[in-house]
Amino acid sequence: MFLDYRKDRLGWFYSDSSIRSNLDWERFCDIDIDLPSIDIQQKYVDVYNAMLRNQESYEKGLEDLKLVCDAFIEKLKKDNGLELVGEYIDEVKVKNSNLEIVLTQGVDVNLQFIPAKREAENLESCNIVKEGQFAFNKVVKSNGKKLSIALRNGEDCI
Repeated sequence: MFLDYRKDRLGWFYSDSSIRSNLDWERFCDIDIDLPSIDIQQKYVDVYNAMLRNQESYEKGLEDLKLVCDAFIEKLKKDNGLELVGEYIDEVKVKNSNLEIVLTQGVDVNLQFIPAKREAENLESCNIVKEGQFAFNKVVKSNGKKLSIALRNGEDCI
């Protein structure tokens, strides 16, 4: 980890200098490796451990935030009831007729865009999904599972 390019070049020089260099074990053991002091090594360990603790804290915070959001949504459903969304949205069907879009994406059960598992034979017949638009997975719906809808955040796709 603490080897630098000079040690690499030295190892190459000590070897037979061919593409498939061969450095004998005894010759390798003669190379001095400069290690930082134990204090500096401990600082790297401390920074690494602090980063792990921060990551764990963020992950726990995300779980707590999800729990709060889910509870808030359930409260809204209870207090306001459910409504059909049909009057709030419009269907957009713009075909990829000039083949300007080549990025093919699908929607998974985690409500995210993912690389398409299978691509359409005719890309001209695919619908374009622009940033800020929703798309859904018809296959998941037809299998009787919950409807997989995702909001596009990124470059346009089909």
